[in-house]
Amino acid sequence: MSIWMSKYYIPDYEEGNIKYIKSAQTSEISKKLGFKDLLYYSYDGRDKSDDELSSDLIKLQEQVQEGDLVFLQYPLFQDDDRYSLKYIKHLKDKKVLLVAIVWDIPAWSFNDQITAKDDFVQDNLKFFDLLIVENEIMKERMIKLSNYQDKEILVLGLTDFLLDQKDKIVAKSDNIYQLEGENSPIISFSTTKFQRIADFISQDSFTGYGLVENNFFNNSLDLSLYLALGIPPLVSSQNVQADLIKDNKLGLLYENIDELPNLIEKISEDDYNNYKKNISKYSQLLKIGFFMEKTLLEATNNLFFKK
Repeated sequence: MSIWMSKYYIPDYEEGNIKYIKSAQTSEISKKLGFKDLLYYSYDGRDKSDDELSSDLIKLQEQVQEGDLVFLQYPLFQDDDRYSLKYIKHLKDKKVLLVAIVWDIPAWSFNDQITAKDDFVQDNLKFFDLLIVENEIMKERMIKLSNYQDKEILVLGLTDFLLDQKDKIVAKSDNIYQLEGENSPIISFSTTKFQRIADFISQDSFTGYGLVENNFFNNSLDLSLYLALGIPPLVSSQNVQADLIKDNKLGLLYENIDELPNLIEKISEDDYNNYKKNISKYSQLLKIGFFMEKTLLEATNNLFFKK
Protein backbone atom coordinates (compact mmCIF):
# COMPACT_ATOMS: atom_id res chain seq x y z
CA MET A 1 0.00 0.00 0.00
CA SER A 2 1.28 3.47 -0.93
CA ILE A 3 0.19 7.00 -0.05
CA TRP A 4 0.37 9.56 -2.85
CA MET A 5 0.34 13.35 -2.96
CA SER A 6 -0.58 15.01 -6.24
CA LYS A 7 1.83 17.66 -7.47
CA TYR A 8 0.96 20.08 -10.22
CA TYR A 9 4.04 20.69 -12.34
CA ILE A 10 4.15 24.25 -13.68
CA PRO A 11 6.95 25.63 -15.89
CA ASP A 12 9.65 27.63 -14.07
CA TYR A 13 8.36 31.01 -15.19
CA GLU A 14 5.21 30.48 -13.13
CA GLU A 15 6.90 29.25 -9.95
CA GLY A 16 6.00 32.47 -8.10
CA ASN A 17 2.35 31.64 -8.54
CA ILE A 18 0.52 31.06 -5.24
CA LYS A 19 -1.00 27.84 -6.58
CA TYR A 20 2.48 26.49 -7.34
CA ILE A 21 3.87 27.46 -3.92
CA LYS A 22 1.02 25.74 -2.06
CA SER A 23 1.27 22.65 -4.22
CA ALA A 24 5.05 22.42 -4.08
CA GLN A 25 5.38 22.91 -0.34
CA THR A 26 2.55 20.45 0.41
CA SER A 27 4.42 17.88 -1.66
CA GLU A 28 7.59 18.68 0.30
CA ILE A 29 5.81 18.30 3.66
CA SER A 30 4.20 15.01 2.62
CA LYS A 31 7.58 13.54 1.65
CA LYS A 32 8.66 13.78 5.29
CA LEU A 33 5.81 11.38 6.03
CA GLY A 34 6.86 8.96 3.30
CA PHE A 35 4.23 10.00 0.74
CA LYS A 36 5.05 9.65 -2.96
CA ASP A 37 4.62 12.37 -5.59
CA LEU A 38 1.85 11.84 -8.13
CA LEU A 39 2.87 14.30 -10.84
CA TYR A 40 0.54 15.78 -13.42
CA TYR A 41 0.85 18.61 -15.91
CA SER A 42 -1.09 21.30 -17.73
CA TYR A 43 -2.97 19.25 -20.31
CA ASP A 44 -3.31 20.63 -23.81
CA GLY A 45 -5.74 18.10 -25.21
CA ARG A 46 -9.02 19.79 -26.05
CA ASP A 47 -8.89 18.33 -29.53
CA LYS A 48 -8.41 14.81 -28.20
CA SER A 49 -11.28 12.38 -27.87
CA ASP A 50 -12.51 11.05 -24.53
CA ASP A 51 -10.75 7.77 -25.22
CA GLU A 52 -7.44 9.54 -25.95
CA LEU A 53 -7.77 11.60 -22.77
CA SER A 54 -8.49 8.46 -20.74
CA SER A 55 -5.43 6.74 -22.21
CA ASP A 56 -3.22 9.68 -21.25
CA LEU A 57 -4.57 9.71 -17.70
CA ILE A 58 -4.13 5.97 -17.25
CA LYS A 59 -0.42 6.40 -18.06
CA LEU A 60 -0.11 9.21 -15.48
CA GLN A 61 -1.70 7.05 -12.81
CA GLU A 62 -0.23 3.67 -13.69
CA GLN A 63 1.82 3.42 -10.46
CA VAL A 64 -1.26 3.83 -8.25
CA GLN A 65 -2.66 0.50 -7.08
CA GLU A 66 -5.89 -0.74 -5.50
CA GLY A 67 -6.05 0.09 -1.80
CA ASP A 68 -3.66 3.05 -2.05
CA LEU A 69 -4.48 6.41 -0.49
CA VAL A 70 -4.32 9.44 -2.80
CA PHE A 71 -4.30 13.06 -1.64
CA LEU A 72 -5.37 15.20 -4.58
CA GLN A 73 -4.69 18.93 -4.42
CA TYR A 74 -7.80 20.44 -5.91
CA PRO A 75 -8.85 21.99 -8.24
CA LEU A 76 -6.54 20.64 -10.91
CA PHE A 77 -6.47 23.96 -12.81
CA GLN A 78 -6.94 22.53 -16.29
CA ASP A 79 -8.54 24.36 -19.23
CA ASP A 80 -10.43 21.23 -20.26
CA ASP A 81 -13.29 20.55 -17.80
CA ARG A 82 -13.28 16.87 -18.77
CA TYR A 83 -9.81 16.42 -17.32
CA SER A 84 -10.68 16.77 -13.63
CA LEU A 85 -13.70 14.48 -13.73
CA LYS A 86 -11.91 11.77 -15.70
CA TYR A 87 -8.81 12.06 -13.52
CA ILE A 88 -10.90 11.46 -10.39
CA LYS A 89 -13.01 8.68 -11.92
CA HIS A 90 -9.96 6.77 -13.15
CA LEU A 91 -8.59 6.83 -9.60
CA LYS A 92 -11.93 5.66 -8.22
CA ASP A 93 -11.94 2.82 -10.75
CA LYS A 94 -8.68 1.68 -9.16
CA LYS A 95 -10.56 1.42 -5.83
CA VAL A 96 -8.32 3.84 -3.95
CA LEU A 97 -9.14 6.09 -1.01
CA LEU A 98 -9.34 9.70 -2.16
CA VAL A 99 -8.75 12.90 -0.15
CA ALA A 100 -9.17 16.36 -1.67
CA ILE A 101 -7.04 19.23 -0.39
CA VAL A 102 -9.27 22.08 -1.56
CA TRP A 103 -7.18 25.19 -2.16
CA ASP A 104 -9.82 27.11 -4.04
CA ILE A 105 -13.35 27.15 -5.44
CA PRO A 106 -12.76 29.51 -8.40
CA ALA A 107 -16.47 30.15 -8.99
CA TRP A 108 -16.80 31.72 -5.52
CA SER A 109 -14.71 34.66 -6.73
CA PHE A 110 -17.60 35.58 -9.02
CA ASN A 111 -20.60 34.22 -7.15
CA ASP A 112 -20.19 33.27 -3.50
CA GLN A 113 -23.58 31.50 -3.50
CA ILE A 114 -23.05 29.21 -6.48
CA THR A 115 -23.93 25.62 -5.64
CA ALA A 116 -22.41 22.29 -6.64
CA LYS A 117 -25.28 21.81 -9.07
CA ASP A 118 -23.93 24.67 -11.21
CA ASP A 119 -20.19 24.37 -10.53
CA PHE A 120 -18.19 21.35 -11.72
CA VAL A 121 -15.42 21.90 -9.13
CA GLN A 122 -17.81 21.60 -6.18
CA ASP A 123 -19.73 18.83 -7.91
CA ASN A 124 -16.57 16.74 -8.45
CA LEU A 125 -15.84 16.78 -4.72
CA LYS A 126 -18.65 14.28 -4.13
CA PHE A 127 -16.32 11.52 -5.36
CA PHE A 128 -13.84 12.01 -2.50
CA ASP A 129 -13.86 10.08 0.76
CA LEU A 130 -12.69 13.06 2.82
CA LEU A 131 -12.06 16.77 2.25
CA ILE A 132 -9.42 19.12 3.68
CA VAL A 133 -10.14 22.86 3.51
CA GLU A 134 -8.13 25.85 4.70
CA ASN A 135 -10.49 27.41 7.24
CA GLU A 136 -13.90 27.23 8.92
CA ILE A 137 -15.50 29.67 6.45
CA MET A 138 -14.63 27.34 3.58
CA LYS A 139 -16.01 24.39 5.53
CA GLU A 140 -19.30 26.12 6.35
CA ARG A 141 -19.75 27.25 2.77
CA MET A 142 -18.88 23.82 1.44
CA ILE A 143 -21.53 22.19 3.63
CA LYS A 144 -24.14 24.80 2.69
CA LEU A 145 -23.55 25.02 -1.05
CA SER A 146 -22.34 21.52 -1.83
CA ASN A 147 -24.63 19.60 0.52
CA TYR A 148 -21.77 17.60 2.00
CA GLN A 149 -23.32 17.26 5.44
CA ASP A 150 -22.44 13.55 5.54
CA LYS A 151 -18.84 13.97 4.34
CA GLU A 152 -15.99 14.43 6.80
CA ILE A 153 -14.26 17.80 6.32
CA LEU A 154 -11.00 18.62 8.12
CA VAL A 155 -9.84 22.21 8.60
CA LEU A 156 -6.20 23.18 8.12
CA GLY A 157 -6.46 26.37 10.18
CA LEU A 158 -3.22 28.01 9.06
CA THR A 159 -1.47 27.46 5.76
CA ASP A 160 2.23 26.74 6.26
CA PHE A 161 5.08 28.62 4.64
CA LEU A 162 8.36 26.76 4.31
CA LEU A 163 11.11 29.37 4.25
CA ASP A 164 13.12 27.32 1.78
CA GLN A 165 10.44 28.51 -0.66
CA LYS A 166 11.48 32.17 -0.18
CA ASP A 167 13.16 32.31 -3.60
CA LYS A 168 9.71 31.79 -5.14
CA ILE A 169 7.97 34.59 -3.21
CA VAL A 170 5.72 36.71 -5.40
CA ALA A 171 6.22 40.45 -5.93
CA LYS A 172 3.54 41.21 -3.35
CA SER A 173 6.33 41.03 -0.82
CA ASP A 174 6.74 44.74 -1.54
CA ASN A 175 3.83 45.16 0.89
CA ILE A 176 6.31 44.76 3.74
CA TYR A 177 7.17 48.15 5.19
CA GLN A 178 10.42 48.97 6.93
CA LEU A 179 11.79 52.18 8.41
CA GLU A 180 14.92 53.68 6.92
CA GLY A 181 17.70 54.73 9.24
CA GLU A 182 15.71 54.34 12.46
CA ASN A 183 15.76 51.70 15.18
CA SER A 184 12.23 52.35 16.44
CA PRO A 185 9.76 49.52 15.83
CA ILE A 186 7.03 52.14 15.30
CA ILE A 187 6.35 52.69 11.64
CA SER A 188 4.59 55.44 9.71
CA PHE A 189 3.58 55.06 6.07
CA SER A 190 4.75 58.61 5.38
CA THR A 191 8.36 57.70 6.24
CA THR A 192 8.62 54.29 4.65
CA LYS A 193 10.08 52.86 1.52
CA PHE A 194 9.25 49.51 -0.02
CA GLN A 195 11.93 46.89 0.39
CA ARG A 196 12.10 43.43 -1.06
CA ILE A 197 12.29 40.43 1.26
CA ALA A 198 15.78 39.68 -0.03
CA ASP A 199 16.97 42.90 1.63
CA PHE A 200 16.20 41.75 5.13
CA ILE A 201 15.53 38.02 5.05
CA SER A 202 18.86 37.24 6.75
CA GLN A 203 18.60 39.91 9.45
CA ASP A 204 18.25 38.76 13.04
CA SER A 205 15.58 41.33 13.79
CA PHE A 206 13.15 43.26 11.67
CA THR A 207 11.04 46.26 12.58
CA GLY A 208 7.96 46.71 10.47
CA TYR A 209 4.63 45.23 9.45
CA GLY A 210 3.34 43.08 6.62
CA LEU A 211 0.24 44.31 4.80
CA VAL A 212 -2.17 41.46 4.00
CA GLU A 213 -4.63 41.83 1.13
CA ASN A 214 -8.17 40.84 2.02
CA ASN A 215 -9.18 37.22 1.53
CA PHE A 216 -12.81 36.29 1.98
CA PHE A 217 -12.57 32.48 2.01
CA ASN A 218 -8.99 31.46 1.11
CA ASN A 219 -6.11 31.63 3.56
CA SER A 220 -3.61 34.34 2.70
CA LEU A 221 -0.17 33.03 1.75
CA ASP A 222 1.19 36.51 2.50
CA LEU A 223 -0.07 36.20 6.08
CA SER A 224 1.63 32.80 6.41
CA LEU A 225 4.85 34.30 5.10
CA TYR A 226 4.82 37.23 7.52
CA LEU A 227 4.06 35.02 10.51
CA ALA A 228 6.79 32.57 9.48
CA LEU A 229 9.24 35.49 9.35
CA GLY A 230 8.01 36.83 12.70
CA ILE A 231 6.54 40.01 11.22
CA PRO A 232 3.30 41.42 12.73
CA PRO A 233 0.63 41.57 9.99
CA LEU A 234 -1.82 44.34 9.13
CA VAL A 235 -5.09 42.56 8.37
CA SER A 236 -8.54 43.75 7.31
CA SER A 237 -11.24 43.07 9.90
CA GLN A 238 -13.18 41.39 7.06
CA ASN A 239 -10.39 38.91 6.37
CA VAL A 240 -11.25 35.25 6.88
CA GLN A 241 -8.31 34.99 9.33
CA ALA A 242 -9.04 38.22 11.23
CA ASP A 243 -10.26 36.39 14.37
CA LEU A 244 -7.02 34.42 14.53
CA ILE A 245 -5.01 37.65 14.52
CA LYS A 246 -7.26 39.35 17.07
CA ASP A 247 -7.69 36.44 19.50
CA ASN A 248 -3.98 35.64 19.60
CA LYS A 249 -2.76 39.28 19.51
CA LEU A 250 -0.55 38.71 16.47
CA GLY A 251 -1.02 42.03 14.68
CA LEU A 252 -3.31 44.92 13.82
CA LEU A 253 -6.82 44.82 12.37
CA TYR A 254 -8.13 47.74 10.32
CA GLU A 255 -11.53 48.66 8.94
CA ASN A 256 -10.20 51.00 6.26
CA ILE A 257 -6.66 51.01 4.94
CA ASP A 258 -6.53 54.81 5.24
CA GLU A 259 -6.68 54.52 9.04
CA LEU A 260 -3.54 52.38 9.29
CA PRO A 261 -1.02 55.23 9.87
CA ASN A 262 -2.97 56.44 12.91
CA LEU A 263 -3.42 52.91 14.26
CA ILE A 264 0.26 52.14 13.90
CA GLU A 265 1.36 55.35 15.59
CA LYS A 266 -0.57 54.33 18.72
CA ILE A 267 1.34 51.06 19.06
CA SER A 268 4.00 51.26 21.76
CA GLU A 269 7.32 49.48 21.64
CA ASP A 270 6.05 47.06 24.30
CA ASP A 271 2.92 46.36 22.21
CA TYR A 272 5.05 45.65 19.17
CA ASN A 273 7.37 43.34 21.09
CA ASN A 274 4.35 41.47 22.47
CA TYR A 275 3.13 40.92 18.90
CA LYS A 276 6.53 39.47 18.04
CA LYS A 277 6.51 37.24 21.12
CA ASN A 278 3.02 35.91 20.35
CA ILE A 279 3.98 35.27 16.73
CA SER A 280 7.11 33.31 17.64
CA LYS A 281 5.34 30.01 18.37
CA TYR A 282 3.39 30.20 15.10
CA SER A 283 6.57 31.09 13.25
CA GLN A 284 8.33 27.92 14.35
CA LEU A 285 5.38 25.74 13.38
CA LEU A 286 4.71 27.35 9.99
CA LYS A 287 8.35 27.05 8.94
CA ILE A 288 8.35 23.26 9.38
CA GLY A 289 4.95 22.56 7.80
CA PHE A 290 3.31 21.63 11.10
CA PHE A 291 -0.30 22.42 10.18
CA MET A 292 -0.35 20.47 6.94
CA GLU A 293 1.58 17.55 8.43
CA LYS A 294 -0.84 17.32 11.36
CA THR A 295 -3.85 17.39 9.03
CA LEU A 296 -2.40 14.79 6.65
CA LEU A 297 -1.83 12.44 9.57
CA GLU A 298 -5.35 13.04 10.88
CA ALA A 299 -6.87 12.32 7.47
CA THR A 300 -4.82 9.13 7.10
CA ASN A 301 -5.79 7.97 10.58
CA ASN A 302 -9.47 8.68 9.98
CA LEU A 303 -9.58 6.71 6.73
CA PHE A 304 -7.44 3.74 7.74
CA PHE A 305 -8.23 3.24 11.42
CA LYS A 306 -11.61 4.80 12.20
CA LYS A 307 -13.83 2.84 9.86
